[in-house]
Amino acid sequence: MVLNNNINKSELVALRSIEEVSKRLNVQQILGDDYNFKIKVRISHSVPHFWNSIQTVAESFYNKGLDVEVILSPLYPDDSLRLEQQMKEGNYRYIYSDDYSIKNDKPDIVVFNIAQAVDIFTSWGGLDVIRQNAKYIAVIPYDNSVKFESEDRMNAYYDILNNIKADIFIIAKPIYDVIKDKYANTIQMSSPKFDIIYRKMNCKSSVPEIWKKLTGKKIVLWTTVHGHDEWYANTFFVGLTLDVYIKDILHYFREHKDMGMIFRPHPAYIQELVQMHKIWTEEELKYIKDYFANSENMVWDDSTDYSNAFAMSDALITDDGTGITLSYLPTRKPICILRRNNIEFYSGTSSITKNYYKSHSFSELYDYFEMIRLGDDPLYEKRMNTVKDYVPVFDGKNGVRIVDKIMSDFKKKMSKK
Repeated sequence: MVLNNNINKSELVALRSIEEVSKRLNVQQILGDDYNFKIKVRISHSVPHFWNSIQTVAESFYNKGLDVEVILSPLYPDDSLRLEQQMKEGNYRYIYSDDYSIKNDKPDIVVFNIAQAVDIFTSWGGLDVIRQNAKYIAVIPYDNSVKFESEDRMNAYYDILNNIKADIFIIAKPIYDVIKDKYANTIQMSSPKFDIIYRKMNCKSSVPEIWKKLTGKKIVLWTTVHGHDEWYANTFFVGLTLDVYIKDILHYFREHKDMGMIFRPHPAYIQELVQMHKIWTEEELKYIKDYFANSENMVWDDSTDYSNAFAMSDALITDDGTGITLSYLPTRKPICILRRNNIEFYSGTSSITKNYYKSHSFSELYDYFEMIRLGDDPLYEKRMNTVKDYVPVFDGKNGVRIVDKIMSDFKKKMSKK
């Protein structure tokens, strides 16, 4: 071979650089629009009641005809059956993390919907293994509300996620406002949770047979937070109110058969009551569930999806500090925050709940129930300002937009290699 004398050695080395050769031999670059290789997408799923936070993202990847598989990493053995049920209902291909090897699979895109980040990353082989074997990592946190008393607590949570060096870190507005300048690759997008709520609000769907006894009644949805012993900002987390209100609420609905109630306690709180603190025995839990089942106007909702309850109810009562304070907002229905008393209150969601009704005692809650019976909602217009601020778009397409953004970023990253 004869070299051009005008080319020096450094130029020759640059031309032969493996990085430059790799760029020129990138198959996607060579074939352009004819590149139809099935991109491997792997989606982490660990907690049954967080599926609504990732479901429409999974659907959107499937709809693009990609090679999609859901990796199940149950945090509790009892969750396995419910996780599998969700996969079978949607015809999703899935595998348990114990049987999955990211080293062998080498996926193109990995999506984490974080609940217990450390446990999930460990089940996949650890942060370094994930980062080395995945071309692109997207993180979509499950929480869409500020459930943290202090920014220090919030940042400590997201520091765990930051260690994975995600290519994109999608965060809903309430949290984004706090951490947007502290983490790389952050972007504000609305939660996929709202897509499922939108569907239920706009499409007729079947409800459990036992719920039909509520037909024709004004229905109140009652949800709880969890974390009885959680410690925030040098004080106990004061969101939980079940012990303060349950006796009076049950009495009210026994006496007002024209009103209906859907009771949806947080699954983690039931575990605290029965397993951690042993306040209720398994037999007592069954007894109270049967009590609801046998009543004329009350149901116990322990389904994995709260959107049926959202769609069927006319109003909400809930503890403070739960994501439902935001999730229920786009239904445009009345919301009442339950407080333990006039002294203790939770400030973590105050910007969201400022135009909500508040109850500091059952007598105030009684007035709220009567307001619902009459179809009144004096805070409606003010609450719509909160809707505009936190849920400006409610069209069921958040998952589609998230996937489009991920795919666009992924292709850009691959084209630079």
